[in-house]
Amino acid sequence: MPALLIVGVAFIQCLGLAGLSWARMSIGSRSQPLAQTVFFALMLLVAATAAICVSIGSALWPVCGVTFGVMIIGVTLSSRQEVQPVV
Repeated sequence: MPALLIVGVAFIQCLGLAGLSWARMSIGSRSQPLAQTVFFALMLLVAATAAICVSIGSALWPVCGVTFGVMIIGVTLSSRQEVQPVV
């Protein structure tokens, strides 16, 4: 497997996780719409990278799949503690 492919895929995965971090940190700020747009673009890039890895027969596609899953779960988790009323 070419080293350039490994480095390129690793770089894209790092970009995806950085986009997730920015999207989470920008909640409630003025940069939130931009961060969300960048996050969705990076999600598309990670998914496209996974599809390309599958199509060329690379063994790196599971890494892309895990990053994609982490991005989905990470952006939907709530960091606020909400108290549930007891009935």
